[in-house]
Amino acid sequence: MTESNSFFERPNVNKETIQIGAGIPFAFESVTNSALGVGGAYGTWGDSYDNTRLRDLVSYRRGEFLQDADVMNLSELGFLSQASYS
Repeated sequence: MTESNSFFERPNVNKETIQIGAGIPFAFESVTNSALGVGGAYGTWGDSYDNTRLRDLVSYRRGEFLQDADVMNLSELGFLSQASYS
């Protein structure tokens, strides 16, 4: 997965728009394990932000630029993009 891929771009993800305001992106994926006989779903909502754009969003929300020491490298934890609703 590259930095530009978001959950919304994964195969088998169902995409919808929640009809609130101008619309809120919503996506979910079903998961199953036939050997265990269990299943479920997980998803996200809001606009997709890669780690570079996330820094800009947090800076904007805080009203001040984030210092390098305040920024987490989420890609090291496997998070390449996040979703947020502004």
